[in-house]
Amino acid sequence: MSLSANFFRGATKFTVWRKSEPDPQDPYSGAAWSRFGVFNCTYEESPKLQKDNDGRMFKPSAAFYTKTATILRGDLVMVGDIAGDTPPNGTREVVHIKTAYPLFGTPDYDVYTG
Repeated sequence: MSLSANFFRGATKFTVWRKSEPDPQDPYSGAAWSRFGVFNCTYEESPKLQKDNDGRMFKPSAAFYTKTATILRGDLVMVGDIAGDTPPNGTREVVHIKTAYPLFGTPDYDVYTG
């Protein structure tokens, strides 16, 4: 695979899973993952160092660039349109989200995984 192909991937989709809170009325229930949605994105493997909300530098494993504002820190993501409520092996946890405001149009969201 060429260096440029490994650095930046074209437009694709990614799947997001979100963890639900346990039922407070049921002491035996536990938190469960559910498929939150599939969104359009472009992504990059091994992006540059980034700064989190606390000012600490970190090296993300991947960056997903999207127009979707509903992704939260702690969600699990994976490239592709993956079926099922259980996240498969290889999913990555969202550790930081950065918002970029272009001159025209809707904001861009940079979703970084750890």
